Amino acid sequence: MNSFQINRLAQIVPSATDVARRFGGQIDEGGFIPAGGEMLFTLPHSPQFYAAYERPDFGWIAASRLAAFHLDFPLQLTGNDHWVFKAWAALRFGIHHLSEEDGRALQHAWALAYSPKCLSRKQVLQALLLNEGSTCERVAAATAVPLPVVTAFEVLFFDVISRRDDLLFIRNLVYPQSRFTEMTEGYSARTDASVLLNRAAYQSDFDTTLFLAGFRPKDFLDNAAEVCSSQFQRSLLQVGAVMANSGMLWFDRQHATLAATRGFIQASKLAGEDLGDEDNFISLSQAFRQELGRVSAEMENEARVKAFGG
Repeated sequence: MNSFQINRLAQIVPSATDVARRFGGQIDEGGFIPAGGEMLFTLPHSPQFYAAYERPDFGWIAASRLAAFHLDFPLQLTGNDHWVFKAWAALRFGIHHLSEEDGRALQHAWALAYSPKCLSRKQVLQALLLNEGSTCERVAAATAVPLPVVTAFEVLFFDVISRRDDLLFIRNLVYPQSRFTEMTEGYSARTDASVLLNRAAYQSDFDTTLFLAGFRPKDFLDNAAEVCSSQFQRSLLQVGAVMANSGMLWFDRQHATLAATRGFIQASKLAGEDLGDEDNFISLSQAFRQELGRVSAEMENEARVKAFGG
């Protein structure tokens, strides 16, 4: 759904407080509480809109709450967003009011979203939907999940395709604490595999995401060895340069990325390659090279001292 449709629904959908008051229980949802005193300015949208927009599963939240409070559906949706209306109709009047195909697709989409037995399937679908340019049709073809199920799941529980142009929204899903979390030792070991897969999907292509998710290798693995080597070296130097320019060069002298980058630079120098040539990989900043050289020299001196028992 687009921001206009979400805003319209957010004005009518009962709040978390209303749900808790009527049905009891704890509701873990965002709200808006002023810090105190009068507001000095007004928000461009309602507080309900901001709480709703940040939720990729707002389609299901809207349908289920409208049905629970016996409210009519307030607007006409087009395209794949009709699944929000169908979910509301099934919850309000019974799933038999839908066609057999739609009813089955809705039940399967709900199971993907909420059943622990479908957790790994859910994580794969979410990662593939995060790929730039991905479509429900392509995800369905690659995973053999029926297209109506993928579409219902995306619209109701992981609405990212219609909001792909909102770069901050997508970024908040993938990197809520920025990329700095990736630049600490042991990052991959302590980070959940689903988070790693989402981040890989966010910055790689569709076939690579499929491969990382566990599907059979595709043609992308058949690239010539020199092409793969060049891409790896370019990526390695780029990450090292980012760390240097972000003030993290001295964060941990044994950091795996810095050690690998340092080793590659030393090997390239021995081979007589000029890393400053933009035709070879990327151009590194002079400060980055100097700092890496200084760290490397100190570590070599420490190794000599230890070797001779000094």
